[in-house]
Amino acid sequence: INQKFVEFGLTATRLNHKINNFKELMNRETNPTTPQDISHLLEQIYCRNLPSSELMEFILKKQIYGTRLPYLLPYEKDSLSICHKTGSLNTIAHDAGFFRIFEGDYILSVLTQKQKEVAKTNLAIAELSKNIYELITKH
Repeated sequence: INQKFVEFGLTATRLNHKINNFKELMNRETNPTTPQDISHLLEQIYCRNLPSSELMEFILKKQIYGTRLPYLLPYEKDSLSICHKTGSLNTIAHDAGFFRIFEGDYILSVLTQKQKEVAKTNLAIAELSKNIYELITKH
């Protein structure tokens, strides 16, 4: 898996233990990544540069957790499509995705750590996403 990460251009992302080892998952140093790597991976999917990119986009578009990046965005707009993936552990709240909008598509990756109140972090991520969306759409 780590060799594939390198092939896909991910310079800081590594899988050092099994994902189902929850004790090890609590140590954020064991499976590191960066917003840059996540954004690069999303760009590769967006540009259809990876095998099964269309399927990956379809899966990302079906994300059921909408309490972060998409939470404050106008879902009723036909011109807005969000493909994203959340990630959570005790004090970690992540969301990263790409946005297809009329004014111009973009990628946003937000990775947090040492969060004392994940609900407040969710709202902060949602507000950041809304601010970026409004800057791009001039709303």
